[in-house]
Amino acid sequence: MLIIVPAREGSKGLPGKNSRDFCGHALIDWSLSAALYLQEKIGGASVQVTTDCPMILALVARKYGNKITARKRPAVLSSDTAAMADVVLDAADFSGMGRVGRYVLLQPTSPLRLLSDLENFAKHATMMGAQVSCTRPAEDPHDLIDITNGKTLVAAQPTTRRQDHSRYLRFVDGSLYAGDLTQLAKTRSFMPTQKTAFVPLDIPRAIDIDTALDWHMGLALYDWLIKKEAPFVRPAP
Repeated sequence: MLIIVPAREGSKGLPGKNSRDFCGHALIDWSLSAALYLQEKIGGASVQVTTDCPMILALVARKYGNKITARKRPAVLSSDTAAMADVVLDAADFSGMGRVGRYVLLQPTSPLRLLSDLENFAKHATMMGAQVSCTRPAEDPHDLIDITNGKTLVAAQPTTRRQDHSRYLRFVDGSLYAGDLTQLAKTRSFMPTQKTAFVPLDIPRAIDIDTALDWHMGLALYDWLIKKEAPFVRPAP
């Protein structure tokens, strides 16, 4: 199995975010630490960061040595139009796996992951098919309307209590993906139809950092987790 952390240098929303300091460590450090934790839990997996950023290549070499392989990503896979499926397949080719075996994908823009969520996902990651993490929505999806026609997107029974609306609803949070490389090469999708298992996370809010506002929301979630003494993955000093 190959655990992949992709980190493109260019970011229009928040330039240089992956190497930027987040709560005492580079943003990517949080996902690299989560990757090593998963490696421990799964066994037999290797970890690779694929990036076109010289700062991240230097960070990985200096801090992680031979624990993590650093792949200098080709320019053709470093644009904002490059498909993530192609990035993962390129990483697998570079590792020598080709299109055979399984992958786990951790996006560096989701830095905060509970230990319990990683342990649970590790159990699912070796199963057949694809696995995708999902989280409770921050807002009640029954309040969503299509402004072109005024229709509610998710119907709710009028007698249902508001706090019960979202009991079984989750959204794909982008934090954790796992799947089969052969299937990914065939479908170019991380959620192939009828072959995807959705793994609910316990973390109360999913953070996907793409903007300055996302960044500050991530800092707020970090402070909340500290106050709650919630066990989550933290990078080594």
